[in-house]
Amino acid sequence: MKTQNSFTSLLSLHASCTVAISVICVLAAVSSATAQSLKIKNPAKALERSVQAFTEGDSKISMDVVHRTTSYAIDRYKLKDLVKDADIKHAHKELYNFLKWKLGSPTAIAAQYAGAGYSHFQKAYSDEAAAALMGAELPGDGSPGMTLPKTVTEHLKALLTNGIDRASADLQQRGIPPEVSKLVLNQLAQAGGKSIDRIGFNMPKNWDIDNRLVETLIEARRKQTH
Repeated sequence: MKTQNSFTSLLSLHASCTVAISVICVLAAVSSATAQSLKIKNPAKALERSVQAFTEGDSKISMDVVHRTTSYAIDRYKLKDLVKDADIKHAHKELYNFLKWKLGSPTAIAAQYAGAGYSHFQKAYSDEAAAALMGAELPGDGSPGMTLPKTVTEHLKALLTNGIDRASADLQQRGIPPEVSKLVLNQLAQAGGKSIDRIGFNMPKNWDIDNRLVETLIEARRKQTH
């Protein structure tokens, strides 16, 4: 009986050590270069979230982050009347792949969650979530390509009637960098009379979607639905 109790104690100790080591690994990831930008304010909460990330797994935490960030984007931009279940499902898929591309892996997503919680993602990536809700395809799965919805492509075609320079200036006011706006407009101009439903471009990894671009996507969707 004494031997059995000793064996049980050893198993319990082993499990505790495994959890502790895993938590330390997560915190080590957070305490690298990423952690400096997160500015962890509550180490105790970070430790608690680290344990949660270990017990639930990186993929589960990552999907929770995606769902909460998407819901936050709907509330922030007041999109309830504009989105359907299919739009939300699309946004979940796009944002999950985008975060993996942007941060590197589900483990990196979980590490940032451990350090700063859901609010970090809601503040940092709700613009990307809103863009996906409006039909944009975000970079992901190893590809930096971002594709704008058909409604915005039609708007860009109309802008071209004023010339590329004026159209580019309009896009820059809507939060699209000049190097990207010129590239997009040149694609449309070179297409001539060919039918192009959706236009795409490579998104620099250090570029975050501007809320002015999101407002443009929302405006285009509202015109489409009314």
